[in-house]
Amino acid sequence: MTRLWDGSSRRVLAALLSVLLLAPGLTACTTAMPATGEAMGPTTSEPPADAWPRELTSGDNTFSIFQPQYDRWEQGRLDGRSAVAVESQASPEPRYGVIWFTARTQVDKETRMVTLEDLTISKADFPTVPDGGAGYLAALQRSLSDAPLTIALDRLQAELEIEQAENPGGVVAVRNDPPRIIVSQAPALLLRIDGQSALRSVAGTSLLRVINTRVLLLLDQSAGRYYLWLRNQWLAAPKLDGPWAAVSNPSSSLEVAKQAAVRGGQVDLLNDVDPDLAPLLQAGSTPTIYVSTTPAELLVVRGQPAFAPVAATGILEVTNSDEDLFLYTPEQAYYVLLSGRWFRATSLQGPWQFVSGDRLPRDFAAIPESHPKGEVLASVPGTPQAREAVIANDIPQTATISRRARLDVRYDGPPQLKALEGTPLQYVVNASVPVIRVDASTYYALQNGVWFVAPLPTGPWAVATSVPPVIYTIPASSLLHYVTYAYVYGATPDVVYTGYTPGYLGTVVAPDGSWSTAPAMTIRIGRGTSGIQGRSPGAGVRSTWASASASSPTSSSASPSGITSGIMASVG
Repeated sequence: MTRLWDGSSRRVLAALLSVLLLAPGLTACTTAMPATGEAMGPTTSEPPADAWPRELTSGDNTFSIFQPQYDRWEQGRLDGRSAVAVESQASPEPRYGVIWFTARTQVDKETRMVTLEDLTISKADFPTVPDGGAGYLAALQRSLSDAPLTIALDRLQAELEIEQAENPGGVVAVRNDPPRIIVSQAPALLLRIDGQSALRSVAGTSLLRVINTRVLLLLDQSAGRYYLWLRNQWLAAPKLDGPWAAVSNPSSSLEVAKQAAVRGGQVDLLNDVDPDLAPLLQAGSTPTIYVSTTPAELLVVRGQPAFAPVAATGILEVTNSDEDLFLYTPEQAYYVLLSGRWFRATSLQGPWQFVSGDRLPRDFAAIPESHPKGEVLASVPGTPQAREAVIANDIPQTATISRRARLDVRYDGPPQLKALEGTPLQYVVNASVPVIRVDASTYYALQNGVWFVAPLPTGPWAVATSVPPVIYTIPASSLLHYVTYAYVYGATPDVVYTGYTPGYLGTVVAPDGSWSTAPAMTIRIGRGTSGIQGRSPGAGVRSTWASASASSPTSSSASPSGITSGIMASVG
């Protein structure tokens, strides 16, 4: 069949679209189409994976579907509409119309493609067709069921950016209290304990383990000494504040305690240290160890600060630090970006104060995107990069879960319930994963972004096919607020469609339009990140800290069986 995309056909289409699509949110359907065939020019390159229009054939009809416009993307379902051109042997000219659809979205963040599955066409409007396009609707439905549409994630983000500008939402009030900011001019390590030390006896030894941190930290009360396992050696100190030194002849009880911690699976032995620390440790030296029982950040500057100008701004980058640390010369003040939050001090020793987006010097928005520090633009409100980050915060990561997947929840003693403030719910405070009591015979648990349901806290647990709305009323002030960003999108007899948005990993949109990450979300050594899932996910090394809630999950090595696509990612 001869394609009829000549200038006359395009003018007819443009005129018709002006009638069909000149409604709020629909006018952009015509923006990607050149006025004439010649305007497109010759091309020899491969078309992009999501090139539009898409061509589908059903019987004698060939449908060209133009890039959709989207009404909403919520709970893993996308609503939108598309212009459609229909050609057939019986029709000398294309016939044009609009279809309205809804579909379940399957997001593949590796390929950055979104597949529209279970697409349903709710309405079709072809003004020049006697039945208004009812016949086309059935044919299109069959064709789209056989060949689901795919959309580039970046393209979808661009469309959502427009929607976000018109209807901003998803804003979460976040805590902006400055953490304890420690600046070290020598190699150092920050260990974080989640509050005052909580001690637990280690079986077969006289040692006590500090259980509210992910690192292996022990106390020998009889000797009045703390012990820390770092990479391949034991360090000891009379107090948590140090000084720490290597142990030349560790006792056998220390090895017993280490093996017990490894068997328990909830420990970080600090094997993956920052590259700056590796030579020091290999030489047998000990880095400076900082221990904090409150939210803290470690800024390592290798010697006295060294500076370099940042393009045509009044900003100097601190070049001998891996942190996002700057000196703003008009104020002679330091600025540092921590977990999406800006802080300011006239001296590296502090005191540090939070800087809201509207108070951040305008020069920061002028940092070139190509600059090594251009990544900070995502945390400068009003920049395209910040808007893109906000849009990305609404895009879910999805997965297909086998309904045969099972969950084993571990408890530190008998399950202990505590009220979830602001809701009729309760949660189990001593569980290895979030366990929420909805009523006397219904418990929900969340692991790796997958919801499970059981009649008792002890199980048996099955993959949940739905989540009660009351769970999504957990307020931002709650320790468990992050679970409200994990969803069930649908189910079949064999699988459940699940997903989560970045809020599950602790990334939220702040009132000034920037994004922030959760407190105690990951443990980090230098610039590296290792994810933790456990009773105290926030405790560990170099913890991120600023957010709406007190803790959030990260990836875990213990994934439920039956997951057919990766769904977890560490943030750091």
